[in-house]
Amino acid sequence: TCKEKLKNCKTDADERGADLLHLNVSDMMLEQELSSQAYWLVIAIPTVRRTNKTGRVEIDYLTNTLDALKENLPVSANDPLWGKVKIVVYNNNAGAHKVFERNKERLASEIHFDFDDNKFPTPDKDASKKDEGSG
Repeated sequence: TCKEKLKNCKTDADERGADLLHLNVSDMMLEQELSSQAYWLVIAIPTVRRTNKTGRVEIDYLTNTLDALKENLPVSANDPLWGKVKIVVYNNNAGAHKVFERNKERLASEIHFDFDDNKFPTPDKDASKKDEGSG
C-alpha cells in the first residue's frame, strides 16, 4: 500500500532524528494521486486553524505560504515541469478553517494545487498544553 511505501522512505529528518509529523492521510487519495501521474515533486502542507490569543481573529499564515510557492511554479504547459509538481494542502480542522476554505476556492483552477480535509482527525493527546502563540 501507499502507507507502506511512505513508511520505508528515509528523509534527512529521519537521519537527524528530528520529530516527524504523522498525518492521517487518506490511502485512497494518495494511491490515486501517485498511481495516476508521475510527479517530480509533491509538497504536503498540513494546516490547522490559527487564532490570536482571544480566539476571535483568525491568523493567516497559509495564504503567504501558498502564494510564495505559486510564484515559483511552472506557468505554461510548455514548461517540462508543468503538471509534475503537486502541492497538497491538508486541512486538519475540517469545517472550521476559513483561511483554508478561502485558499481552496481561490486556487481551485490551479493544476498544481489540491486541497483535502482530514476525514479521520486524531484528538490532541493533551489539549491543555497549547502554545499561546504571538498573535
